[in-house]
Amino acid sequence: MTVSRRLFIKAASGATLIVSLPQALANVFSQNKPKPIKGFPSDGGAPGIPPGRSYDDPLYYYNSAAFSGYVGSTFRVYVSQRKYIDLKLIEVSQLKPAVRGKDGFALVFQDSAANRLGSGLYKIEHAALGTLAMMLGPINQDGTTYEAVINRQYP
Repeated sequence: MTVSRRLFIKAASGATLIVSLPQALANVFSQNKPKPIKGFPSDGGAPGIPPGRSYDDPLYYYNSAAFSGYVGSTFRVYVSQRKYIDLKLIEVSQLKPAVRGKDGFALVFQDSAANRLGSGLYKIEHAALGTLAMMLGPINQDGTTYEAVINRQYP
């Protein structure tokens, strides 16, 4: 007995529908609430702030004044788990135009050698500020100056 392609596709589609129907009905008609994602609070967080993420990041608690006190100090930037580069914080500047009641600032770092870091997200350690994750990018032609922008001016 030969089975046509059309009959095979109809039978396979029907079987798939029958197998998936109980689960689909349970999802549609059940009143189970979605389970919270591990690591995120179930309350939804503050408006405009992703729940859990901001509060876990130490950078959330620092403003430009916190970094201004450490101009001239050394920050350790990890390129890999074992390899790191020491950068010196040389400037903390406010973003323009300033938004009243919100903080936006740029951190400028100086490297002793050229072109050792590309643009990317790096783990950064400081003796007093702790471990932070920041996006760094080169801002001059010789690749010895890097910038991290922390912009909390817009939701």
